[in-house]
Amino acid sequence: MIVSQSKTNSVQSIMVISITCLSIFISLFTQLGNGINMWGTELKGQMKIYVYFEDSLTYEMVKTQLPALKKINGIDTKLMKFVSKSVIASDFVRSQHENFNELLGDENPFKNMIILNIDDNAKDNNSLQKITKQIELIPGVYEATYPVNYVDLISNKMNKISTIILFLIVLLSVLIYVQISNSIRLHIYANRTLIKSMQLLGSTNGFIIKPYLVKSITQSIIGSLAGLTLFNLLFYYLSIDLPELNNFVFTQSNQMIVIGSSLSFCVFFNLLSTYLVLKKYMNIHTNNLF
Repeated sequence: MIVSQSKTNSVQSIMVISITCLSIFISLFTQLGNGINMWGTELKGQMKIYVYFEDSLTYEMVKTQLPALKKINGIDTKLMKFVSKSVIASDFVRSQHENFNELLGDENPFKNMIILNIDDNAKDNNSLQKITKQIELIPGVYEATYPVNYVDLISNKMNKISTIILFLIVLLSVLIYVQISNSIRLHIYANRTLIKSMQLLGSTNGFIIKPYLVKSITQSIIGSLAGLTLFNLLFYYLSIDLPELNNFVFTQSNQMIVIGSSLSFCVFFNLLSTYLVLKKYMNIHTNNLF
């Protein structure tokens, strides 16, 4: 069997491209996990409950309901903000550039409201539903609402996406292992005479496989760095339309986590795969490789 140098170089190029793709998927998987946790923490920190009161209740009457609100577990009693319906109407006109008076005359359609902060341990959907039901039992309360917990909704979707990416990582890892196996088998067969001569001269298997391991590390580093570059270019392009991504992707801590995970996984996986394949083929007679 004749193995040309061009074919060997082609195999090496394909290896680097495969590791680059693997690095991109690993970076994306790491970014999803790390970014969603950071974003989720920020969103949960902004979770509040909005309590609307009946129109018949004046500001003084609303104040009498504060002790009942403070008795409910999960509410941060230190931070309660009253917002009158006139202020809400003014903010609505300012933000929407519409005048409700043109539609409803002098009647203000909004209601007096109290904004409640929630303890960190009560910001899940079950706790929020329980708190709002207790609030709505208080006399004079028209409605108690809170924003939909987008963290849980997004987390569910991201978990599905992460599962798909993880599957692609496993699939790509298997393909890379097969490529490593074929590449090393080609090299050993092409250099079978040299390897046999080195063994006859007393060279150990460790000495013979050392160049292969060094090459695998070099391929891993090049492929990983290329993948990280493409990954950051992708998110930089997305950040043009979504500047908020800069607060999660291009922070120093996040970049260190993504670079560390991608580089360490690619190097470790490629090095381990190369070693296992070499250990397997070094124990097979070179004439029986094919």
